[in-house]
Amino acid sequence: MNYNLRQAQIIGSIGTAVFVILLLLLLLLVKMRHDIIDPPVNQVEVEMDMGDLGGTFGDGADGTPAPEVTTPPVEPITAPTPKPAPPAEPVMTQEDPSVVAARAEKKKAEEKRRQELAAEKAAKAAEQARIAAEQKAAAEKKAKEDKARALTAGAFGKGGTSTSGNGPGGDGTGLKPGNPLGKGKNNPKGVNIGRDVTNGTFFKPAYNADQEGKIVIRITVDKQGNVIGTDIIQGTTISDEALRNESKAMARKTKFNADPKAPEKQYGTITYEFKKR
Repeated sequence: MNYNLRQAQIIGSIGTAVFVILLLLLLLLVKMRHDIIDPPVNQVEVEMDMGDLGGTFGDGADGTPAPEVTTPPVEPITAPTPKPAPPAEPVMTQEDPSVVAARAEKKKAEEKRRQELAAEKAAKAAEQARIAAEQKAAAEKKAKEDKARALTAGAFGKGGTSTSGNGPGGDGTGLKPGNPLGKGKNNPKGVNIGRDVTNGTFFKPAYNADQEGKIVIRITVDKQGNVIGTDIIQGTTISDEALRNESKAMARKTKFNADPKAPEKQYGTITYEFKKR
């Protein structure tokens, strides 16, 4: 049914178009025929002899001329004068000086703040470095003190007894030792033990340090008079490690008289005193 309706619409449209075309052709034909029969007449003044009519063409019945028909003048049509366009706003080729000044001031303030923050950061870092250096120095000092204290630990036990020397040694406890084993008869100053130093065997350490004070060394001597052990003990006031080691080496080179009646290990002290020159 839809197909038939569609076909009918198409046929109707074609018929309408044909009818319009035929009508236009008919009108065109009529116009051409009219132009052939009645050609257009130029506007030429023609006078006709009316003969018996007693007048000329265009006059009235009584022979009076027909009134002249005048065409009213046509006022010329003038085109409206266009309105002038409003002047364009001037294009700003340069920023407002106040805006430029404000931007420069803001940039200057930001740079100043950045420099202040950098200075604060540097000062904080310097302070932290100073504190770290002080802590390191304090730790090193404490380590040296602990080491010196460890070297003297156990050096103040009970003193032994001696059958020779100026007198017997007493029992020493606490921080201050007792007199260890008495003192030899002809020993150099600072040597405290119940035996004599063999001539030419006492050596002093070379002093090249920048400190003054004393180094106290506990020595262990066997029956033959050889120093078989050295320890730095309390009473030492010099912390220079090189000088302390040199003093221990010199103490070990010391030779005492042999004594078959002496104990297997006999203890005493050698004290070296140093003064700045």
